[in-house]
Amino acid sequence: MLVRRAVREDLGRIQELWWELTASHLVFDPPFYAKRPKKECLKTARRWHTSALKKPGHFILVAEDRHQIVGYLLGAVCKRPPIYLEAKHGMIYSLVVAERWRNRGVAKNLLKTAFSEFRKLKIKLVVLNVDPKNRPGRKLYAGQGFRDRHVLVVKNL
Repeated sequence: MLVRRAVREDLGRIQELWWELTASHLVFDPPFYAKRPKKECLKTARRWHTSALKKPGHFILVAEDRHQIVGYLLGAVCKRPPIYLEAKHGMIYSLVVAERWRNRGVAKNLLKTAFSEFRKLKIKLVVLNVDPKNRPGRKLYAGQGFRDRHVLVVKNL
């Protein structure tokens, strides 16, 4: 398996994986994860992913097996409030592996490469969000050294 930086030609497959990720979240909390129509979401996501390919401090990694993209990770450097000693942190916005490729080390390889990218950017702290009901995701992240830090509370009105 190869993990590399994404290029523009990868965006179609990244979009498919992104939609798979967002659709899978509906089971956790339907009101919270309710989305606009697919076509509109994909258009917005394509702009976001295209921007991430160009923006300094942003990167998209893809995992390939036999020239097929089986997962991707979107990371970025973000500023923290000026009260903190670490002025910046790395943010993992998306990590998704195609369902039939899960439990084969793809996500771990993407994370390992992302950590390397963040280190090159002098980042010492990496943050991500995971739904508390996403047990496989929580297990993966805990196994990679992540710890719980905040709890997001939501109220429907």
